[in-house]
Amino acid sequence: MTDAASDRWGLRQILALVLLVAASLLGNVLAPQLFTGFNYLLGSIGVMLVLRLFGIVPALCAALLAAVWCKQLFGHYYPLLWLGLEPLFVGLWLRRRPQDSLIMADLFYWLTAGLPLLVFVFVAVLKVAALGTAAAALMYLTIGVTNALVATLLLSQFSLEQRVWPQRSVATVSISQLIFQVLMLAVVLPALLVLVLTGRNREASVKQKMFDTLEIKARQIGQEVRQKIFHGVYPAIFGQEHRALLDVTAITQVLKNIQPNQDVQLHLLANQGEVIASTDQAVAGLPSYDPLSGGAVRSTDREQLYQRMPPNNPPVPLWQRAGRSAFIRVNHFPGTTVYAIAETRFAPYQAQILKGHRNALAALLLYLAVGAVLASLVARKIAKPLEQLSKTTTDLPGKLVSEDLVWPDSTIVEIGSLVENARQMARTLGSQFREIARINSELEERVELRTHELRESNQSLRREIDERITAERQRDHLMDELTIQLRFLQTLMDAIPNPIYFKDTRGQYQGFNQAFGQALGVVREQVIGRTADALYPPDIAAFHRDKDTQLFTEGGVQQYETDLIYADRKAHTIIVNKATYHSLSGDLAGLIGVFVDITERKRAELERDRLMRELEAKNNELEGIIYVASHDLRSPLVNIQGFSRKLAKNFTVLSKHLAGIELPPEQRDELLKLLTESMPRSVEFITGSVEKMDSLLSGLLRLSRLGRAAIAIENLDMNLLMSKITNSLAYQIESAGARITVKELLPCQGDAVQVSQVFTNLLDNAIKYRMPERPLEVLISSTVCDDGIRYCVRDNGIGIPSDYQEQVWEIFHRINPRDIPGEGLGLTASRRILDRLNGAIWLESGEGTGSSFFVRLPAQQELKG
Repeated sequence: MTDAASDRWGLRQILALVLLVAASLLGNVLAPQLFTGFNYLLGSIGVMLVLRLFGIVPALCAALLAAVWCKQLFGHYYPLLWLGLEPLFVGLWLRRRPQDSLIMADLFYWLTAGLPLLVFVFVAVLKVAALGTAAAALMYLTIGVTNALVATLLLSQFSLEQRVWPQRSVATVSISQLIFQVLMLAVVLPALLVLVLTGRNREASVKQKMFDTLEIKARQIGQEVRQKIFHGVYPAIFGQEHRALLDVTAITQVLKNIQPNQDVQLHLLANQGEVIASTDQAVAGLPSYDPLSGGAVRSTDREQLYQRMPPNNPPVPLWQRAGRSAFIRVNHFPGTTVYAIAETRFAPYQAQILKGHRNALAALLLYLAVGAVLASLVARKIAKPLEQLSKTTTDLPGKLVSEDLVWPDSTIVEIGSLVENARQMARTLGSQFREIARINSELEERVELRTHELRESNQSLRREIDERITAERQRDHLMDELTIQLRFLQTLMDAIPNPIYFKDTRGQYQGFNQAFGQALGVVREQVIGRTADALYPPDIAAFHRDKDTQLFTEGGVQQYETDLIYADRKAHTIIVNKATYHSLSGDLAGLIGVFVDITERKRAELERDRLMRELEAKNNELEGIIYVASHDLRSPLVNIQGFSRKLAKNFTVLSKHLAGIELPPEQRDELLKLLTESMPRSVEFITGSVEKMDSLLSGLLRLSRLGRAAIAIENLDMNLLMSKITNSLAYQIESAGARITVKELLPCQGDAVQVSQVFTNLLDNAIKYRMPERPLEVLISSTVCDDGIRYCVRDNGIGIPSDYQEQVWEIFHRINPRDIPGEGLGLTASRRILDRLNGAIWLESGEGTGSSFFVRLPAQQELKG
């Protein structure tokens, strides 16, 4: 929106803010009146300018100050709500959506917040009728949108932001926006002028009609009552004796015959308001009546015609208070104390004004909407080809070389001519770019040709001179374009973080980028026109000079690795990439070189190698420990197993000896139970645990051997390998009633024995963990992936719950250790095998739906002998 937070304030800015705030207040003070209680407020123009130039807080203060004057215009302070909220809403909207226009933001405010708030206050608080509420809502909507448009035009056409804040960048406006704003101004100003004039004329016309009615009826009362009731002569002083002689009913009937409608009340009074007769029954029952009491009385421009305004308590809009007022015409008859009064409420006449004003505002809004659409269409029709032309001609030299140009079409003669001129210029410029190498020589030929023709004719001389001047201008233009291109290339080189330089065939530096100067700590004066001897020590300079000579001799591209001392006095390992370039004539012109600093990469590679060696040593040490521990633990297990079996045999011997010993029956039974049940069962537990321990130690030994086993990498025919695996498992497959489907498998690279062990483990697990309720089906397939070949072993077994899918890779972990035989080593061994083969294994599974194990191995390659 604005940069007020970062701008420095001075006298200019303070004075501008004061003037705009004063203009906001003055815009409401001098607001032109449409009719009583309705004024066209101009203050929000200044408020929107303050918002754009100084921000939300100053705009909010300006809006509240300007809205205070609404008490003088409308009789209440409620406009402070919607007029004060307007800059706050619009400011926050534009801060969040800076691409929107001031007009769009203000329109959204009135439609979403301003009008609902206004309608609520008018209906719920002020108890205003629907007609008045609608007219007020349309008026504020029209004022808000048109004032936002005027503020936008003032900002763009008079460059107010640059005048107030000279340090800010110049705000630009597109041609479509400019045309749209100018067209809308041409639409809005006449419409507003017509709205103000018709509003005033409408009220004047309605009041004129009302005044004429009161005037005529007041005079008509005097004439008809005198003729029909007083027989042509009014008494000079009306007293009780005259009242006693009058027929009030007859007088009332005369008044009702004169009465034009129920809104106009006619009274016949005498002396100091003494009621003789009235069409208003409430007044007829009063002894006296003074219609000018009970409110503020104003005189009008008509003689004896007054307006009685009700008290403004509680405060209501001025137009609503005016609607509750009454207009009174007093007609004093000459030579008598009898007089007539014609009185009417202003409300029905005001309703006519409000209806007309509402319709006029609605028509104005429709007119503005149609005008906006037409202005937008016209602006787009005019601006679209210009915008396309601007887009096409932006960076025209680069586009002429790299792409085909798209030229706009326009039915407007001037724009079409402009496009055609630009197209012709582009053709000429493109041709000149392609022919730039020949221009200088052609110029000399043309000069010689024109000099020869000079001897023949003065007219021919003049023509040749003109052509030469034109050609020189073209050459200068092309030289300017070349300069621009050179600057562009230098900027491009400076933006590249790698050091870049180029030399001629003598080894002298012709240029370099910023990264080169920063790396070596040199400036242009130290490098341009000099050789490597000016930058490097003699041995390094000689090395690079030899490399340059080799490249100039062999041509093409050269790459080598070397060490170089940078400006930070540290040795950097770099890769130097060089290539030769040629002149337009095809001759060798020099070389261009690029440094790629690989110091950190080299350090990382060395650190990686060190860590890998350390890890390999630790793994070997761990495998040795596992092997020794497993081997040493087997001897105690063998002893335990042997003595357990011997102990079991001794139970039988003890049982026989016990039979020959005389003991009490209870002791004999207890000893027999120990020898035949409890102690044999304990020995069985010991034997089972020993066998389990032996199985675990065997598994550890196998795992340790995996790390030491030699790997023979070869190209594998997976179809043949899988056939051997299924044949070796034929008995288990047949016993389980399983169906194994092997699709055509892609070849891969690996160790045949260890890859066979991986897939044997996967098929063995599929058979073990099958679902008893359905036949086992296993599908083996393969696909090409980014890192090699991916194989999939998919079954319809019991599946693996998601909580256990990471645990299955742990050593000795099994899903159902009691129900299914095994050691829990198959998947652990498979993962270790594939890690050594530069492969991977993972799974996808769901409980009860089966499992899919994926194995990735390197693709088949040509093996080096």
